[in-house]
Amino acid sequence: MNETQQRSRPVRGPLFEQAVRLAPRVGDARRLKVLALIAAHADAGCPNPTIGELAMRLGERRVTVVRLIDRLEADGLLAVHRSGASRRSRVTRYELRLEGGGRR
Repeated sequence: MNETQQRSRPVRGPLFEQAVRLAPRVGDARRLKVLALIAAHADAGCPNPTIGELAMRLGERRVTVVRLIDRLEADGLLAVHRSGASRRSRVTRYELRLEGGGRR
């Protein structure tokens, strides 16, 4: 576990609460959990949790989390920015696109 993961404790803050209020729009409980967890990480000041960390906290397989994130991105609730040339050096940053402002 790297330093970022050790510091990254999701918190129940305003972005988390805003994400949870989107339950009727999101529809699927698993997608809502992914969105809320990413929002909680952003509330904690860490907008870039790894897929592995999200999968571990959600009790899902990595491939499932990737598919859920892809669907959130297609729905316009999340933007995914990737940097780094290889998979090992790649950092993924999430930008929440929640109604009523609060983009991060």
